[in-house]
Amino acid sequence: MTDKHWGIYDAIFELLQNDYLGLRRLRLSHFFQPKGSLENQVGTITEDVAERLFRPWDMLASSRDWQRLEIGITEGWLDDFEQAVERWKERQGQGGERRYTLLVTMTGEWYGENFRMCDAGVW
Repeated sequence: MTDKHWGIYDAIFELLQNDYLGLRRLRLSHFFQPKGSLENQVGTITEDVAERLFRPWDMLASSRDWQRLEIGITEGWLDDFEQAVERWKERQGQGGERRYTLLVTMTGEWYGENFRMCDAGVW
C-alpha cells in the first residue's frame, strides 16, 4: 500500500476507536487481492507490514469491552494472517487470546468478479 492508503487505513481505525465509543459489535472486512493473483506477490506478511496492519487492530480491540469484534480477510489469506498475528503478538510480548476474531468474509471467486467490475468502472 502507498503512504496515502496507509493514512486512510490508520484514519479509519482512529475514527472507530475514538469517535464511535458506543460501538460494541463490528465486522470489519479487508479486501486483498486473491493470493497468487499478483505477479510479484509475496506469500508471507513481513514484519513491517504486520506492524502497520495489526497495531490498529490491537488498539481498537483493547479500546473497550466488545460484544463482538471480527476482522474479515479475503479467502486464501486467513492462514497467513493467523500466523502473522501470532508472530506480531510474540514480538510485542503479548500472550493470551486476541480480543478479536479473524474470519473469511469474501471468497476469491466473489472478490474476483467484483474486482473486475470495479476495474471496469462499473462499481
